[in-house]
Amino acid sequence: MVEDLDEVVDDRVRIPVDRSSLVIRDVTVGHEDGTHPDLLCVVPSGERRPLIRVAQIRELRRFFSVKPHEASRRVALVLDAHTMNPESGNALLKVLEEPPPGALIVLVTNQPRALLPTVRSRCQRFLFGPLTEEQVASVLERRLGSEHSGLRKLARLAQGSPGMALELYQ
Repeated sequence: MVEDLDEVVDDRVRIPVDRSSLVIRDVTVGHEDGTHPDLLCVVPSGERRPLIRVAQIRELRRFFSVKPHEASRRVALVLDAHTMNPESGNALLKVLEEPPPGALIVLVTNQPRALLPTVRSRCQRFLFGPLTEEQVASVLERRLGSEHSGLRKLARLAQGSPGMALELYQ
């Protein structure tokens, strides 16, 4: 349920949600290095063709086999989930079909149809609209620093996508 999103984990990790648009505004972790023992980010790996590999999904399964250290639950973010190949998707199905208690798995993709239909059928879908130019500029300032010139122009060109703005910057 949407009502539970701002209670994802305890006061060390907070994911505040703007309920009117279902936008996750910021993720804060309680450690200086930006990590948290109960948060796992899975990102595509590989030079030529970045993919989420079976080994990464196995690591996700191991991550959930341990009880939370500091939070009330463990959270895994699977970024660019559409880059899972069929083997990775099938490995993820095992976790989705019988999630461990206190597990929250968030698949992030802009291509949901690229996910296996069996994976999609076991997920609750949340649509996120584009951010405002101001919000994108704010993300860029936090990531790149306010001394960079042209952040407003990048924010405008990105059409509401901080990821696209960062790609354009590079």
